[in-house]
Amino acid sequence: MIYTDITDMWPKLTDSYAARASSTAKISSFLTFWMLIYIGAILGIVTYFKYSSSRRTYNEQTVRTNEETLRDYLNNEITWHNDMDTSLIQHDIKEINKQGSFNINEDALIFFHIPKTGGTIFGWNLVKSLQLIIPCECDVQKEWGCCKCKNKNGENWMFSPVTHAWPCGVHPQWLDHASCMKDIVKKETGVPKTLYHITMLRDPIDRYISEWRMQRMCTHDWLNGTTVDPITLDEFIRCPDSSAINRQTRMLADIDQSLVKEMDDAYILERAKDTLNKMAFFGILEYQLYTQILFENTFRIKFKHSLVQLDAYQMNLLPQQEDEIIKQNSLDIELYQYAKDLMFRKVFASFGVEGPLYKDEDLDHLKMLIHNKK
Repeated sequence: MIYTDITDMWPKLTDSYAARASSTAKISSFLTFWMLIYIGAILGIVTYFKYSSSRRTYNEQTVRTNEETLRDYLNNEITWHNDMDTSLIQHDIKEINKQGSFNINEDALIFFHIPKTGGTIFGWNLVKSLQLIIPCECDVQKEWGCCKCKNKNGENWMFSPVTHAWPCGVHPQWLDHASCMKDIVKKETGVPKTLYHITMLRDPIDRYISEWRMQRMCTHDWLNGTTVDPITLDEFIRCPDSSAINRQTRMLADIDQSLVKEMDDAYILERAKDTLNKMAFFGILEYQLYTQILFENTFRIKFKHSLVQLDAYQMNLLPQQEDEIIKQNSLDIELYQYAKDLMFRKVFASFGVEGPLYKDEDLDHLKMLIHNKK
């Protein structure tokens, strides 16, 4: 066909250009689609690791080094003496430091052990690392109930899983523990004793993860002689009746555990706070320095060295996993903040300073007070 005018060619030209444009648009759309997916994937991966690493990090080398250091000083022979520095003792601060005149020969120290709070390590520090006139004696062949800490009268003055195993059951609730230990001490010593209860707390999310890690090791069904797959974190989180949920609050609340489900969460939390207030001492795993100062201040017994601040073996959590754990453990999170506030004020008070509630920015001030006091 011969075209004599541009008007004759126009329909064919427009059809050709339209076809080319359509093809180009399809290719462009295809490339754009996959480019967006690629960019989104990269951003998602970067965001995930940035988010996770900023909230849950794990330095395996640091943990291993600290654990080796801990084992070294726990296994070393200790020169026991009574060279006590009383410079940190401030017994005139009644409201904040509810401390008495602890006497090894007349009183008893009772350790209330909440699982996965660093209580085992702290318990071993008590029997191996305190400066005592009469050292605790331990049978290294045992794990629990292997040590005896005697006073000059030949009576046990320390009662913990390390010294007495679990006479009131493994990880009993506070109400059962307090009542039971009163009878245990009376039966064992035969004389009236003032009981000084102590405990350890931990960041609720880290404690929850640590309990899950422990559960993962329980893969053998001893009753049926079978092996089961380790529970995943998502499966652990989905268990609505898990004992790991708000465990610190539930264990400290001085209420009948059979009635817990019928009680308001706010009431349970207040009862736990009340118990914590009545404790002669409590420590926090993440704050070993302040834990040590408060213990020495309360009981007038010094550790022979500084307690080691171990880096928790943490893991990368998906945002939705951490959000669900936070939601489940809201009572423990509030109790933990309350405990930090209380500890912070107590440590400041031990230097004769009216301290504020816990704030990260005030830690430098507190460290300066500690440094200047030494």
